[in-house]
Amino acid sequence: MAGLVTLAQAQHDADFPPEDMLRQPLWHDTGPPEGLRPEDIGETILDTNPHFSFFKRWYDGMVAGKPLPTDLLTRIVTEIDRETWESGAETVATEIAQIEADWNAQKADNTNRAPEFEPNTVAHLFDYPRSRSASLALASNTIIQNFEVFQSQTTQWLNETPEFLKPLEAVPASLDRIAEILATQSRSAETEQALREEIGRLNARIADLEIKLSKATEDADVKSKPWFGSVKYVTGGLAAAMGAVIWIAQDDKGPAHKCENISAYWEYFGGTPWQCLEVDRPVSLPKTDLPPTWEV
Repeated sequence: MAGLVTLAQAQHDADFPPEDMLRQPLWHDTGPPEGLRPEDIGETILDTNPHFSFFKRWYDGMVAGKPLPTDLLTRIVTEIDRETWESGAETVATEIAQIEADWNAQKADNTNRAPEFEPNTVAHLFDYPRSRSASLALASNTIIQNFEVFQSQTTQWLNETPEFLKPLEAVPASLDRIAEILATQSRSAETEQALREEIGRLNARIADLEIKLSKATEDADVKSKPWFGSVKYVTGGLAAAMGAVIWIAQDDKGPAHKCENISAYWEYFGGTPWQCLEVDRPVSLPKTDLPPTWEV
């Protein structure tokens, strides 16, 4: 785990996280060199065998800098056992198709809009979209890594995330989706609408987080839990989430006000408060508390 944190910090310092690297085309303006052009290579099994259609999409996406969603690929890698992989292309294709169908169904289930939280405009997000995408991906990674630390410290007491932290745990899904849209899709009416809808879901999660944190500070039972002292380990992720929301909102003052409220609530949990700056500047991130030892 310590190695992962060091790697993440190095990528942050380089301002070129792996997600942004994968979203670069393999061949830039000059295209593939002679001998590697499609017309030089001719048809391959990816083109001629329908059982390889998924791998054709995966390959074309990697070459174009438009990779398939990471969560889909993770499911395929982790859910297909060795025996299936070794059973032949047709069996593997069937299994992948089932996983992808289930993934699409789950994605559809999560498409409930929150129109009251959707912004009127997202035009500013198309200024330097790749840079914005990389920043959102970094914020998402920060939240995920903080939760990994929290879970490693509370595994003896918790088998699921406390209710008041679940909205924060769900934030990376929205950040990753917004980052994906900005990195892989050109500006259009459809793209802008997709962004408005996903930002609406993100803002709804932050509003839910504010409410649940407020209620948790009034619940004496929460403070008596043996895992209470470990909640502070997600401080950096919470501040990163609020920074991303403020940055996305630009001139909307609402998220900045929520940030101030959430920062105030967070002191109750032993987390370091942070400064919510003006909306045209990032949130001032606190130093993330780390456990005294790392389990590897």
